[in-house]
Amino acid sequence: IQTLFELDNRDIWVGTGRGIYVYERKKDHFIYFDKLTQYGVSISSGISKIYRAPDGQLWIGTLGQGLFIYNPKTDELIQNSSHTVFISDIVGQSTGVVYVASIQDGLLSFDSRGKFLKKHPLRQGAEEKEEYKLNALLNMGKNLWISTDSRRLLKYNMENEDVEEIMINSKGVEN
Repeated sequence: IQTLFELDNRDIWVGTGRGIYVYERKKDHFIYFDKLTQYGVSISSGISKIYRAPDGQLWIGTLGQGLFIYNPKTDELIQNSSHTVFISDIVGQSTGVVYVASIQDGLLSFDSRGKFLKKHPLRQGAEEKEEYKLNALLNMGKNLWISTDSRRLLKYNMENEDVEEIMINSKGVEN
């Protein structure tokens, strides 16, 4: 189990290595989330994150199938795997912009409808293949804190796109 998420109705979504199970509290049982996209694709890979946007849509990050967006109001599931397929985390901004951390493609942003906005370079002058592998995101106002796989913590200013790199080692933190 990689992630847990509670809906307003108190049902719990459980992200596993093979899709999502939903614990229905009122019925006291689990069901497998077997919704299909319009192309017949179901979520069957590992789930890294479930994030609820302000509009109520659920953004689901997977390890192998990219990004899914589920609208509980319309019961519609869409998939977006054209920009990355290995997602480690998802956070949103009050403006509706959603940031996605990719293990292979760095930091990506989408609008509230799931339309790709841009890839955010986190290394100055880096080739795409040199981008950090991202693990976790934390939205703190105008800054996005990003953990990487290389003992680095990044502080990304979402307004001016400045990146501050902080090294973490056995002796503590170095700026």
